[in-house]
Amino acid sequence: MVSARLILAGLVGVATALGRVPLPRTPTLRDRAVAANSSAGCGQATTAFTSGTKTVSVNGRQRQFIVRVPKGYDGGGKPYKLVFAFHWVGGTMNDVSSGGTDKELWSYYGLQRQAQETAILVAPQGLSNGWGNAGGEDILFLDAMIKQIEAALCVDQGQRFALGFSYGGASESAVRRPPSPLPLPPSSLTQ
Repeated sequence: MVSARLILAGLVGVATALGRVPLPRTPTLRDRAVAANSSAGCGQATTAFTSGTKTVSVNGRQRQFIVRVPKGYDGGGKPYKLVFAFHWVGGTMNDVSSGGTDKELWSYYGLQRQAQETAILVAPQGLSNGWGNAGGEDILFLDAMIKQIEAALCVDQGQRFALGFSYGGASESAVRRPPSPLPLPPSSLTQ
């Protein structure tokens, strides 16, 4: 006697082969982890949040940052890595985002090219071209940027990174201290 389960499996197999009933893909462990870490901006069909200079208010001050949204970003369900690149003392967000005289080769410390459109890149502007963090104002700035970006764009909140050069490197180290929103090492970016 043929079981009903076997007959049903055979019918589904035939129907699938004919293209009538697509079998659902079983989510992997990584799929479930990404979904659990997805920001509020995921699933929005379109977004007005595009690449360019943005402003956020922190403690009554207007702070600026440059964001680069990956080419082909469609606001769908694919979460992207979020990378903050802090400038050196005397440097600017424009220096980091443009790559200086080397342009794309060093844009976001070379990560624009290396990330191959898998990351949202952010170049914050320090007060007086530095990162003094008086009263924790730079940490509050980071929190405000994350809140604004993740509300508008689809970010994998388990894939936030920071890096910097010189004083920007010290700032990057400071934002990793608990309770940091950036707990992962930058070496994980290309994984």
